[in-house]
Amino acid sequence: MRVRNFLVATALVAGVMVFAGCNDRSNDNDNENNVTTPNVEDVTTIGSSSDYVDDSPVAGVSRGVWNGDVYTNAYLDMSFTLPEGWNVLSDAEVAALLGLGLDFFEFNLPGDADLFTDIYVQDPNTGNNVQIIFERLHPLLSGIPTDVFVEFASEGIEDIGGTVDLNFPITRIGSYDWHSFGTELSFSGTVAYGRQFINIQDDIIRYIIITYFDDVQVVDDVLNMFN
Repeated sequence: MRVRNFLVATALVAGVMVFAGCNDRSNDNDNENNVTTPNVEDVTTIGSSSDYVDDSPVAGVSRGVWNGDVYTNAYLDMSFTLPEGWNVLSDAEVAALLGLGLDFFEFNLPGDADLFTDIYVQDPNTGNNVQIIFERLHPLLSGIPTDVFVEFASEGIEDIGGTVDLNFPITRIGSYDWHSFGTELSFSGTVAYGRQFINIQDDIIRYIIITYFDDVQVVDDVLNMFN
């Protein structure tokens, strides 16, 4: 059964962003530091697993669109303004960072995958980054309250050696209330911090994941870019 497996996918995303951020922040001595990006399969084998894949379409779920520096997603009923100096990574660039084939993005969510990244934006100077991700909830957890799911998701972070902080209030982003928890993950001597915001609608898990390497103020600054 893949219940814990897809929960760990959340941790995987945060973990991979650590290395993506490190790679963007590093200099030409990267190879000497032996910083390597973990393979997706290496992490998703943690916990129980199965071949469960639901290929049925999900009504209403859609990718957002960029108009200049403003991302709008009607499904999430929100917009996001790209912070000055940040970059929007293409699907091809995200696929390369995550070690995935580009076909991972070649669908109109949903129906063709359990998990996909809608946007990945990054500050090239610090490695700080934001992802918006959609994931199909496993049928065995259908109807689970978001706050209960957050506890499961936080356990996934702990499973790969991270620490979590569940002491955060519900945050209003766009037209929805989002539960969240803080994370701290360490890889190859680099520590990455994050806030994972989670909202579940119609058995689709929606994530906004903010990862930062320097100042926690980044979280508030990023949240202020949402409308």
